[in-house]
Amino acid sequence: MSRRGAAPQITKKHLARAERERIQRRWIASGTILTAVLLIGILAYGWADLNYLQPRKPIVVVGSERITIRQFQGRVKLAQADLVSQYQQYQQIASLLGGDLNTQTSLQQQLGQIEQQLANPVLLGQSIMESMVNDVFIRNEARTRGITVTEGEIDEVIEQGFGYFPNGTPTFEPTPTVDPTQQAAPTSTATPGSSPTPTASASSWITAKSASRRSGRCQRLAGRNQASNSSSKRCHSSPRPHSSALRLQRRIC
Repeated sequence: MSRRGAAPQITKKHLARAERERIQRRWIASGTILTAVLLIGILAYGWADLNYLQPRKPIVVVGSERITIRQFQGRVKLAQADLVSQYQQYQQIASLLGGDLNTQTSLQQQLGQIEQQLANPVLLGQSIMESMVNDVFIRNEARTRGITVTEGEIDEVIEQGFGYFPNGTPTFEPTPTVDPTQQAAPTSTATPGSSPTPTASASSWITAKSASRRSGRCQRLAGRNQASNSSSKRCHSSPRPHSSALRLQRRIC
């Protein structure tokens, strides 16, 4: 009875074994935690490299400016969205104008070109890269010449391109045109110490000249009339020469 109720004795062998098991559990827990931390670190670095480090790396350096991967990817996405929008618009136009054969042929050519651009990303990327490099050259040249563009001017151009006028649709005033048949009025020039000399046109000079000649003719006819009257009184002849000369004088004068 005494042997069955007695507690088991703990020996040094049992203590050593328990200590080894405790150390093993500690190493397993530490290894598991370290592996989890390393895995999380690797995943975090990959995410940061994909979203922050890689996009900031330059793919082209033009002078002192760099074109990063993020800028290039943004332009590519914008170009692809623009091409898809154009493709949809051409399809709508083709569906509306289905009876015109020439229009259908032209639209099919446009659709084929857009499909080729979308199917060849390398060619699309090269064209976009060339455009971005040209933009850098233009900015550098504008900076050299002192040409600046404000944000308000950029917004105004964008609004006009989309047909959006926040202050109302502007009304364009017609440009006045000068009639080439109009002539300038005669002007007079004044010099110090002398009276102004009027300038006359050629037509007024001709009119004055003809008037002076007509008045001279009238004076000569009047003299002839007086001479005929005096001779008629002396000779007691008929007054017909006087009346014919008078009618001729009235007709000329």
